[in-house]
Amino acid sequence: MANNYLEIWSGGSASDHSIIGRPIHSESNQFYSTNNFVFVKFYTTENVTEERFSFNWTSVAIRSKVFTPIPMPQEVKFPEGPMMFPNLELSWKIESSKGSIITLMMTECILQNSEGNFLEIWYGNVLAVNLTSSTENQVFISNTNEVHIYLNTGNEAYKGGLTFSYQEGCDIQLQSNSGQISTPGFNTINPSSGFYVPNIECSWMIISKDIDDEFNLAFSWFNLTDSNDFLKVSYKNTFMTKLTGNGPTNSLQKTSNILNLIFTSSVMDVSSGFNGIFSISCPPLNKSVSSETIIESVGAANALLSTVNISCSPGYTFKQEEYANTKTQLLVCNMGGIWSKNPYPSCIGIPCENPLLIENGTIHNVSSALYRSRVYYSCEPGYFMASSNSYAECDESGKWTNLPICQPQNCPAIINIVPKSFYKQIFGHDSEVGAQKEAVCEPGYGLTGKHVASCLPSGFWTPTEYTCKAEGCFVPYDPKANGTGAYVQESDTFNYTCDSNCTISGTEESNMTLTCINRSLEMPNGDIFTNANKCGGLCHEQVDNCDKCGNNTAKCETISTGKHWCSCKSGSQGTTCEEDVDECNWIQCKNGAPCINEEGYNYCNCSYGKGRYCQLKEETCDSSPCENGGHCYSTPGDYMCRLV
Repeated sequence: MANNYLEIWSGGSASDHSIIGRPIHSESNQFYSTNNFVFVKFYTTENVTEERFSFNWTSVAIRSKVFTPIPMPQEVKFPEGPMMFPNLELSWKIESSKGSIITLMMTECILQNSEGNFLEIWYGNVLAVNLTSSTENQVFISNTNEVHIYLNTGNEAYKGGLTFSYQEGCDIQLQSNSGQISTPGFNTINPSSGFYVPNIECSWMIISKDIDDEFNLAFSWFNLTDSNDFLKVSYKNTFMTKLTGNGPTNSLQKTSNILNLIFTSSVMDVSSGFNGIFSISCPPLNKSVSSETIIESVGAANALLSTVNISCSPGYTFKQEEYANTKTQLLVCNMGGIWSKNPYPSCIGIPCENPLLIENGTIHNVSSALYRSRVYYSCEPGYFMASSNSYAECDESGKWTNLPICQPQNCPAIINIVPKSFYKQIFGHDSEVGAQKEAVCEPGYGLTGKHVASCLPSGFWTPTEYTCKAEGCFVPYDPKANGTGAYVQESDTFNYTCDSNCTISGTEESNMTLTCINRSLEMPNGDIFTNANKCGGLCHEQVDNCDKCGNNTAKCETISTGKHWCSCKSGSQGTTCEEDVDECNWIQCKNGAPCINEEGYNYCNCSYGKGRYCQLKEETCDSSPCENGGHCYSTPGDYMCRLV
């Protein structure tokens, strides 16, 4: 209940005591008094409740102490628990034998960075060090045999405390990655006012925690008596340099995890001394950031107190959110080999726009969505990649460049190997996918076979297989007539002339003008000229009398020599007209019709077409069978429809 509460008070008399605090309900609370009196006040109402409390208390002895140092380090830790008590004024005195000096190693000093919380170190009656913030691994050497340490904890308790060790003399061994060193008696408050002890030698052997570390040594103040007093610097017992006078202006760096220092002063005049820091180097940044990260260092790239400017290559930006919208980041290599910023700024490609679509193409793979990433495209069926690249690339502004181009797939030009023919366009454009071309024979030649080629998405034409054969009328070959065995174009004439003393069979003429009409040779009397009419038969094969002429003789005629010859009927030949003539050797049936030879005559057995030689078309498209505007094309025995 709100009226039930507990109060913790500190103090002695009623006028001096003050409230420390009120415990919060259901929480664990801890309070510290300002002296050796604590009052606990419990307030309740008249109501009965089940609320309760319990507490424990402990006392801590707070008093000044005096220590006597020995040559080996001795440790002091305050407080024993995790919390520093408020409102304390503590002091420690370390006193050695006269003529000796004292080394104080401040292993850890946690301060609250608030008013009234500080630590002072006095060499005798001189204030040499004043700490107001936390520190660690600092080494201080007095120039007297007395050191006084004063700690004021401030008005609030805080987590932490003070840990230090002390020893007589100045031969120091320390295992640490970083820290502070100075000459005996160096005054950190006013460096020029301090002075070191004459005729003394101090040594430091500092070892880092990792054998692969390298040490750096830097000085904020360096003033030794020139030539008489010096600091010898060695790394792993390998001499590096000897410093004197006003000392170095830059840091010293060496690949070694052991730092050896020896300071020697003469019996002559002394100076204010030196104050320096040591630390291992920071880890190389190039091993922890991307290759697109630009590292520009001032001085040694990873030495103590060195600075590094980090930026990104064009097209890249910092990937960490805390560095977003910045162009550069400054890093400093701090004590302990720790860079001033963590995580380390590292660069990645800038984000790209959404991938763009291309006409007649599709995206089939995207490597990423950052600078220099690629989007791979493929063309739709019927199109080919006309550009040299099949991908677009994201530039440094985040835009996609060099988009590929898909163009209609063209078939190669048709190579015509059939004599007396050519191709004409019947559908589509030129040689693009879907286009159709039809083979056409030259005038006077007839076409048979598959003669329409279509351009496929694969870029190839469908195969054609056709022939162009001469049309018109065929003049049967007659060895006894000149110019026979050839074709005559429609409506043209042919002068059929037999050799001397020979006539055209079935006539008494030795020459005759034949006319090609509807692919048949007509004689002047209107009869059709056939193989049986050629010069030959028994026209010049004489017989003694007509009785020798066979049954297929048309008539027996007497010639001027007193002999006779048998004039054969159509379809027969020979001296006595007993030989059958196979006219199929000379005539050509059209549209694939076979030639049938019978005794005395022959015919073309038409399965498609009509006429003597099946040469006339059957107009199968006459009924207009095609729908939706399709065009009808006649084919052998059939028809086909195409949209045009």
